[in-house]
Amino acid sequence: YFWYYNGLISILLVYILNLLIMSGIFILIIVFWVLFLLFWVRVVNQWEVGLKEFLWQYTETVNPGLVFIIPGLQTLKKIDVREQVINVPEQQIITKDNVWVAVDWVVYVQIIDPYKSMYEISNVFMAVINLAQTWLRSVLWTMSLDETLSNREFINGKLLEALDRDTGKWWVKIMRVEIKRLDP
Repeated sequence: YFWYYNGLISILLVYILNLLIMSGIFILIIVFWVLFLLFWVRVVNQWEVGLKEFLWQYTETVNPGLVFIIPGLQTLKKIDVREQVINVPEQQIITKDNVWVAVDWVVYVQIIDPYKSMYEISNVFMAVINLAQTWLRSVLWTMSLDETLSNREFINGKLLEALDRDTGKWWVKIMRVEIKRLDP
């Protein structure tokens, strides 16, 4: 009986050892898949477009969905292509009749081509703000205070036309321009 029980114990020990090895492999497989999903798979949301780079050089534009990348070699930059609101900081401007006017306004922008808006200018939103401030000064400089206060729609239209024309090379569409406040 001793050899019989000893054989059963050894079989049982081998069985337990195999279970531990198999469960260890199973745990390794689970850890591998979790790491794979964390580092190799990226999600591009419905409102975004991804710019895939290999060794920091552009390779392709990817649409919304799952994107596979090689960590360390490839990167993915996500660009929001929804209409976005840019608050232009309040500005003090002198009108034609030498009166200071405080203007607070917003610009609605949509990126049309993510590649060009990312690689042809360093910061497209800062560029739009600076361009918008410059155009606002040049438009209000030619108008008197009464014209400025009574022709808000004309100013919005003129700014929209000028900004849309000048930001076209960055493939940014100016959707709307709205003056929120004009204070003399």
